[in-house]
Amino acid sequence: MQCHQLGWCTLPKAVLCIALYPSIRPELALTALQDALSNDTTCNLKLKNVIHEFTDLIFSESFVTYQGEGYVNKEGIPTGNCISRQVADVTMHWVVFNQIKSKMKNWSLIDLWKRFIDDIFGVWTGTVRQFAAFVELLNNLAEPFGIRKSVNFLDLTLSLDSENQIQYRLYRKETDARNY
Repeated sequence: MQCHQLGWCTLPKAVLCIALYPSIRPELALTALQDALSNDTTCNLKLKNVIHEFTDLIFSESFVTYQGEGYVNKEGIPTGNCISRQVADVTMHWVVFNQIKSKMKNWSLIDLWKRFIDDIFGVWTGTVRQFAAFVELLNNLAEPFGIRKSVNFLDLTLSLDSENQIQYRLYRKETDARNY
């Protein structure tokens, strides 16, 4: 770990995926959605079936527009679609907590885990070496689900100031449509 004069510390970048929406296969998203719906006790079966069928229809018939042109996804779930964020959130939760977590070493070293779609913020209590091994295993276990790893694309830059208070600033991708 490298500590700077202002008390900011830098950990290795933890990267789970580069392009989340193209990485999520529609059939995987539908499986995750079906699992979430099967565990839900607030909706009746008819509504659950409608949600599932509607999501499947959106995946197969949707397109997005960019600079006046219409585009259909070649792979993954539609980027920029009305339900893409919610479906990606359900899918990532399902992959990490239902499929991967039980196979992970050192999960207990996570003191704080906050996630928004593919961006994760947390507090790691172990060593830098343990963290690097944890991230490598997480990426290896996520790969069979189509979640591809690459560079860090968080929407926020977080740091600690000289008084150990969390400071933040917006990180805006060039392709960000500012929908959220």
